[in-house]
Amino acid sequence: MADSPPACCSGSGGDARAATLTMGLVAFLICYDLLDGPDAAASLKERDEAVLNPNGGVERARDSSGGGSTDKSAMHRKFSQTDRQTDPLLAICMVGAARTLPKPRVYRTIKRNCIDTLSRNSVLFTHLKLWDDETKHQEIFGGYSPIENTDRSIQKALRHLQSVEIDLDRTRRNDTNPNCILTSEQARKTRQPDTFVGRNRPRFVGHMKATHKCYRAVEDYEKRHNLSFDAVVKIRPDVVWFFPAPSAEELLLRGLVTHFMDLFIFSPRKYASSGFSDFWESYSKCNGLWEGAYWPENAFKVGFGKAGARMQNDRNLPIAIARANRSEPGALNICGWQLRVSRERCIELTYRDVSAEPEL
Repeated sequence: MADSPPACCSGSGGDARAATLTMGLVAFLICYDLLDGPDAAASLKERDEAVLNPNGGVERARDSSGGGSTDKSAMHRKFSQTDRQTDPLLAICMVGAARTLPKPRVYRTIKRNCIDTLSRNSVLFTHLKLWDDETKHQEIFGGYSPIENTDRSIQKALRHLQSVEIDLDRTRRNDTNPNCILTSEQARKTRQPDTFVGRNRPRFVGHMKATHKCYRAVEDYEKRHNLSFDAVVKIRPDVVWFFPAPSAEELLLRGLVTHFMDLFIFSPRKYASSGFSDFWESYSKCNGLWEGAYWPENAFKVGFGKAGARMQNDRNLPIAIARANRSEPGALNICGWQLRVSRERCIELTYRDVSAEPEL
């Protein structure tokens, strides 16, 4: 397989956010045939170092081109109205713990059956947690085993997916608001699970913050390149798409937000800001008892509801979370969430070994 374009690593902070990114720019230009010549792409080693900072934390590749205006070249790609009708311009946020992302069956189907199938005009933004790989306990899901990933395995997956922006969080953090109190009593009062009230609360809050952060990156991208996406999509990095997703054209014609739990959320552009950012913006300002959502799916429902969006939980979407192996206690249960195929067939499709197959 030919080498994939390099990826841009994003960090945090005003100066870093505003910096022009050579690696990300080269990725964008090469991907869309806007840059030629043998010197256009960095070496594979340089790309890998730009994707993953071996020293830990999040690293942003700096512009070494001698100027800060080259980023504007990415605006030169034009999208005709006809082109955007059949292949809408999509911003796809892949957010969450990396976990099984390095498995070939996972990252290949995310690329082939989700990103590329939704639209040829998909732009991927990747925000991953690399530290959340220990044993996870959730009674309703049965828990699952730890997953050990290496820099090399993560690099291989990310090169295949071809993101325009990559934010890698290597350092354990707690983004919970100490002034905001989540209680089991309030969760039960509002008929919500209390799974994320205790030790799992940082995961819930951290995921919602990362989703908000990725959405803000989408907005920044629109401003930098003077464009507006037709839809914003949230996907997870630890799932298998065992059949092709519906096209973005079809999903936009539905006129609503299509989702499958919180594994996949397709939002027309006008609903995206509230849908993907409302929870974090409300929670971060909370002072007292939290009376909002206690569950990721509910958090998104509240946000989209405030924007006036109707939501459809489409259980026929061909998607399932991939655990470490098919013997995990929750693997069969997870396959029961979707209705596209039987549980047994879902297990077979999700855990099929494709390591010997060539990458397309």
